[in-house]
Formats: sequence, structure tokens, C-alpha cells
Amino acid sequence: MTITPTDPHGVDEAARSALWPWVTPQGSTCPSNPEAAEGVGFELYDTTLRDGEQQAGVCLGPDQKVRIFRALEQTGIRFIETGMLPVSEDEQSVVKQLRAEGHDSRVYVLSRSMEEDVLLARDCGSDGVSLEILVNDSLAEKIFSWDRDTIFRTASNAAALAKDSGLEVNLFGIDATRANLGWLGEFFSRLQATGSVDYVTIADTFGVCYPSGMSTIVTSLKEMGISLPIQVHCHEDYGLGVANSLAALQAGAIVIQGSMNHLGERAGNASIAQVAVAAGQLLGYEPNVDIAQLRSVAALISNETKIPLYPNEPVVGPTLFDIEAGIAAAYFEAVTDDLRQFYGYLPEIVGATPRVVMGKGSGIANVRLKLAEIGPVPLEWSIERVLLARVKSTGAQLGRCLTDEEFRRLMEAVEI
Repeated sequence: MTITPTDPHGVDEAARSALWPWVTPQGSTCPSNPEAAEGVGFELYDTTLRDGEQQAGVCLGPDQKVRIFRALEQTGIRFIETGMLPVSEDEQSVVKQLRAEGHDSRVYVLSRSMEEDVLLARDCGSDGVSLEILVNDSLAEKIFSWDRDTIFRTASNAAALAKDSGLEVNLFGIDATRANLGWLGEFFSRLQATGSVDYVTIADTFGVCYPSGMSTIVTSLKEMGISLPIQVHCHEDYGLGVANSLAALQAGAIVIQGSMNHLGERAGNASIAQVAVAAGQLLGYEPNVDIAQLRSVAALISNETKIPLYPNEPVVGPTLFDIEAGIAAAYFEAVTDDLRQFYGYLPEIVGATPRVVMGKGSGIANVRLKLAEIGPVPLEWSIERVLLARVKSTGAQLGRCLTDEEFRRLMEAVEI
């Protein structure tokens, strides 16, 4: 069912704030949330084609990667990471094709802090490299027998080569959230002094950070004198990737990494779509992307990866805005003149439309709304109740919601 809400821009703001302090121009919020940032911008760095493909069972060919890149690019995402070039010639061909065809988004690749990886990125035509380096020094000592000086020397040499090769340089700090914070600040500070690094990334590689911890890390680094733009890369092992990304943003990070459909290692990466919408609607930040396109991009990626979307996946789920429960439909019916009373964000801003559906859990409001959509077809209240009973029993028998055609057949049978 298509509902056109009251134009939010035509509402007197003073009256709105007095009556409904939770209502915003495009949805609603908790009055106890932080004060809105009012247009402060940030950028998104999409790693669907690299970290997303590292999810077990996901395999994308060059043509698929180029199609996905173009779809992501259309949303306005500034940084798109296409993969790791040493993996295969196919990975290299993607970057070469994008260079030949031209592109608006910045093409990045993940690179080991090694000469051959950096030169390969240069030769293929990448715009930038995310130079990965293990910054948890105790783990680096165990795995590589590296001390802190070796970590710095390896990273700084690779960064200098990348910068001299004309590449943008993002120093990607693996396991940064488990690293000693004092050492992390010292490491980034020494790199900053070299002039070879454009960004530094705090990677919550194992998804163990809590939002207040992420805020502490970003704030502490800035207090230690890190003036380089800070990126964060969060995983969803505890379901906190989006929350950690938002905490980092509030603390001063200006680039948020993530993936579409939260694809990635283990539980995946922070969802680009969820970060973009939550940052804008709850905190007032400008994600600099067209969020109305994210649902179609999510559907494309689901099709290409053969990883289905959760039906009610936040922002992009195909049935996210379907309403079956009778109590929800009654609430919805009561506020159809201004759906900001019903939603955290209006479906239209992400290119979706609310839909009333019929099933076991439906109520009389569902019937009224569905009849209005079909016709309207006014029925006596008693007939509405009979129709509802048949809808509920049919939904229970089918174990799903009814299609519109199935509802029509029930309606016609009741009328007869």
C-alpha cells in the first residue's frame, strides 16, 4: 500500500518540537540521543569486493566485480576496494579495466606492506593502496618475530614507495583495537612525520571492540597529536560493527569502511547501508551517498554472490517495510497522514514503500487498508470480520502471508 505522508518541510518546526520532540524531517529519533551534527560530512569506503569476497563461499569474477563497482559508484561512495592484486590475474584485470574505462570513485586495493604488492598496484592503475600491517606488537612478535621497530620500518618503507609511485596511502592497522594504545599512537605519530601517509585505519579485525572503547581509541589518538584523517574498519562478531563505526564517527573519524549486505570474514563487516542511514538520521552526519540507491545495489550484490538477504535486513531487506501484525497495522492506520510517527526513518528515503500484507497475525486494520488499496471496496463490519477470519486461517494453513491474488479470491468468496 502506498502512503504519501504530510510534507515534513511544511510543518511548523516550533510547533512540531513542542508536540512531538521525537519527530525529525525524515523520520523520528530518541530525544535523548546526542545533538545532531547538522551536516558534518564523512566518507564511506566500501570493501565488499575484497573483504566481502573473503566470506567463505563467495567468489566473484572480473565482470561481476566491475558490475558491482559501477553500482556502488553510482551511489557516490568515494572509496571502493576491489581486492588484493597478488591473488590472481583476474583481480589485476578488474583494476586495469576500470582504469581504461574511467571512474569517479577512487579505486583502492588492499596491499601487504611489501615492494612487489605496491608496484603491482601502481602498474595496474590503482588510485590508492591500503597497506596492511599488524600493529598488535605482541601478536606480531609471535607470528612474524617482529619487534616494534620492525613493524615501523616495514610500514614506513612501503608507504614511502607507494607515495613515490603516485598512490594515495592508507595505513591499515590490523588488530589495532587489541594493540597497546600508547604504542599505536607512537606508531601513527612516527608515520605521520614521514609525510608518506594520507590516512590511518583502526581495524577491529576480530570484532572485539565495544562502542565506548572505539570512542576512547579515536579520541586518544587525536589527543596524542594524530592529525591524519582516521578511518575505521569494524567487524560484526558481536553485532557491534555499525555501533562501533558510529562511535568512531562521533569521536572524529572521517571515513567509515564497511561492506554491502554485511559480507566479510566470519560475521562480516559493518553494513555500509546501515551506517549511512543511521549516521544521517540519528546523528545528523552527511554520508555523501545517495541512500535511495542502496536497496537496489544490495539486491544486485545478493544476486551476484548468491548470498540471500535477510528479508527484514535493516535498510535493504526486501520485506523490511511489510506490515502483517494487526496491532502494527492499527497504529499505521492511525498515523497515515504523517508516517514519521510510525517509522525511525521514512521508507521513501531508501527507495522503499510500506506494504500492508495479510496473514495469520493480521487484524481488522489490515483488512480495511488492503480493501482501500484494492478499490476501495467498502464492506459491512460483520463481513470484514468474516474475511479476516478466513485470512487468518488461510495464512496459518499456508505458513506465510497471502498474495494479493489469494486475498482477492477470499474477498470475492465472502462477497458471494
